[in-house]
Amino acid sequence: MPHLDSHSTHRPARWLGLLGLLALQAMGLRFVRWQAIEDAKAFGSVQLSFVAAHRDLVKIVLFVSIALALLLVKDFAGASSRLRIATHRVGTEQLGLNLLAVLLLGSLIWSIPSAPVNAWLGAATLGLPVLYGALALGWGAVVISAMALLVPLSLVARALRQNALGASVVVVGAAVYVLTQSYLTTFETGWSKLLLPPTVFVATQFSALVGTNALPRAGTPYFGTERFVVDIGPTCLGYQGVSIVLLLLLSYIISNRDRLRVGRSLLLLPAAVGTMLLLNAVRIAVLVGIGDQWSPEVAVMGFHSTAGWVELILTLVIVVLTLNHYQFFQGPSAQRSTVVTESTLRDELFLLPQVVLIGVSFITQMFTGAFYWLYPVHIAAAAYVFWRYRALFPHRQLGAPVVAMAGGLVVFVLWVALIPPDVEAAQTFAQELFSASPALVVFWLLMRFVGTALVVPLVEELAFRAFLLRQIERWSAQVLPPPLALASGVILSAVTFGVLHSAWLAGSLAGLVYAGVYLRRGKLYDAVLAHAVTNLLLALYAVLLERWSYL
Repeated sequence: MPHLDSHSTHRPARWLGLLGLLALQAMGLRFVRWQAIEDAKAFGSVQLSFVAAHRDLVKIVLFVSIALALLLVKDFAGASSRLRIATHRVGTEQLGLNLLAVLLLGSLIWSIPSAPVNAWLGAATLGLPVLYGALALGWGAVVISAMALLVPLSLVARALRQNALGASVVVVGAAVYVLTQSYLTTFETGWSKLLLPPTVFVATQFSALVGTNALPRAGTPYFGTERFVVDIGPTCLGYQGVSIVLLLLLSYIISNRDRLRVGRSLLLLPAAVGTMLLLNAVRIAVLVGIGDQWSPEVAVMGFHSTAGWVELILTLVIVVLTLNHYQFFQGPSAQRSTVVTESTLRDELFLLPQVVLIGVSFITQMFTGAFYWLYPVHIAAAAYVFWRYRALFPHRQLGAPVVAMAGGLVVFVLWVALIPPDVEAAQTFAQELFSASPALVVFWLLMRFVGTALVVPLVEELAFRAFLLRQIERWSAQVLPPPLALASGVILSAVTFGVLHSAWLAGSLAGLVYAGVYLRRGKLYDAVLAHAVTNLLLALYAVLLERWSYL
């Protein structure tokens, strides 16, 4: 069998070339799917648009792929597995099958928004399941053929057999997601009937305890006072938060099954659900209290949109700390490996300023209305943490300042090109900002510039480049050759950076540029300078041209 690489399996070009090929395939399929959605709108057919979009199917494919990858990565750390991955050779047959799978799936998606398909969907009873099934098979073929380019499939099959329980949980989780999406209305109705009475009872008791005296409206989901009332719909009863908590905790327990007693650890899941539901009832009572006693605007636009994430994070932190603190939940291997090196503690400390920045921003946004006047608080908190532990962070030294500034300028251009200005958001921002006194406006803008151009670049580069990139590289190096391990760190940290900035494409490209600047000389502050240049230019662009949505 002819091979594309018959000499050196450690060439960076080989691994980066394969990853680049797969990235191009993903972007191509995304474009084809987007075009199919746009074309399907012309037919005015809900079924056709549903099949062309197949969003739930794409979500399931991503969920299953990522979850299985996290589940199996430890099984690839053995010497024999690492050797097989390092010596894995890609033949022309494998590459051909991969390209064929992508071509067939792309052709299928491209052909969906057409008159014959639309007519067939209307006439055939099983038309929708058949098309959806074909799409499922197509995505499966693409994922499997892409995997075959990177690792031996026989190795994956063996790891799946050894992790049958975890793989089953992943598949069942995907199936449950499909069922809940298909029967969402029925599920929400049942959930509401089950949880509305106890939620209202707890909210009423808590409201009486704090003196707001909110009451339910008999026979309705309304709860509140004479001045402020909320509608407790199914989504307000916490099923989304409960689902996320269960999924994350299950993933955590399974991925740490070598040091946790899985059976005992699973006992905490009902406790986590109960904690979420209890906190959710308290959240509703506090929401009404804020709207009645203080400000309806803060209640609706601040507390309501943020408190749910706070209770979710709080529940996760409590459960994870419990799992790691009490020996009842830990296996013998965890008790034998309690030594934590100073280097590990220092690396994890790189995350602390970012955690403080996000955590304090969540808390302050709960008590903020349409305009985030409390922005200086979380910036000051993160700056203090950075200054407090500055001696443990990388030495402040530049390696290539000209390259760093050029990188920052490139990201600024990309950001403006990829993210159009939001006129409505800019108008709202300006109205709220300039309704305050001139002194407050100047102070807030000054703090925004300090935060944007100084504190945020320091904090985010510590978290994403100094910690996340290197941590993923170290994890990947257990099962992958060094070039691919580094590429994994760069790509995954950049994508995470993009997702957390709510602009995944522009943010991911920015993360790639900052990583390139950092790795060129190995100096973290090159990336900090590049990030600072981008943010400073965006701030100046927003203020000077009144494009406030960029600030």
